[in-house]
Amino acid sequence: MGVKLKPDIYEGNVSLREYLAQFNLIARANRWEDDTKTAILALCLRRRARAILENIQNLENLQFKELKSKLEMRFGETQTLQSYYSQFTNRRQKFGESVASLGSDIERLSQSVYPECSDTVRGKIAGAQFISALSDGFVKRTLQIEGVTSLRVAIERAKSVKLIQESSFQCKKGENYNYEKKKGKNFYF
Repeated sequence: MGVKLKPDIYEGNVSLREYLAQFNLIARANRWEDDTKTAILALCLRRRARAILENIQNLENLQFKELKSKLEMRFGETQTLQSYYSQFTNRRQKFGESVASLGSDIERLSQSVYPECSDTVRGKIAGAQFISALSDGFVKRTLQIEGVTSLRVAIERAKSVKLIQESSFQCKKGENYNYEKKKGKNFYF
């Protein structure tokens, strides 16, 4: 077969659309014909995805389009799109999770939920969801008042507000300590 690049295995746990896009790029780079693509795709299937082969009666004459169609029926975007949308709309910042990590996850989910949207539109939708997902009420309100719409701007601004908030808290904590020390000195004669 002369395989130069080897595709990943597919178990049905990741986006089929993303997997097939990568698989097709590898197939093109390796100059595979449809018969070769079919055989290699079938060989890359594992666990739940491999179960699809059990329902195919004539594996010898299996065409790439037919295998792809069966995979799409089982693992296609209609099933996962609902799951991604639910994850996207219900995503909240976890305890101890950084703003950057939350933003990265929101961006990943928005790309899965709104693949047809332009980057600008998707960035605005993701920005609104990011602000909604923040656990710190002060940061959330600050971004809402400022009218931040872009995800990238929202992430950077949230980091800045958190940094200011934390440094302000440290200063106040230090001032209270000095105040208590000074106050205590007044009582010693």
